[in-house]
Amino acid sequence: MCLFCHDCLFREPLTGRTVAISNGSGFIVREDGIILTNAHVVGNNAKVRVKLNDGRSFDGYVQAVDPVSDLATVKIKEVSCQSYVVGLIGS
Repeated sequence: MCLFCHDCLFREPLTGRTVAISNGSGFIVREDGIILTNAHVVGNNAKVRVKLNDGRSFDGYVQAVDPVSDLATVKIKEVSCQSYVVGLIGS
């Protein structure tokens, strides 16, 4: 499965080093680059940084947010990773 993190970057004033101040995880659920994550991870951002577990990074664009269920979808354009069926509910 392709895990990712959303990075909100901050530059330390004394060292100038870039530090991630927020991150989360999710799953690529469709081959066209749709990622399922938690709504609290994307917050009010329209754009997030996505880093796959193989080291590739992409700009991700928040498509939909449901704060009640705490779910969100993010779209990345450049992806060559298989989607995975996480589970089937019902019959």
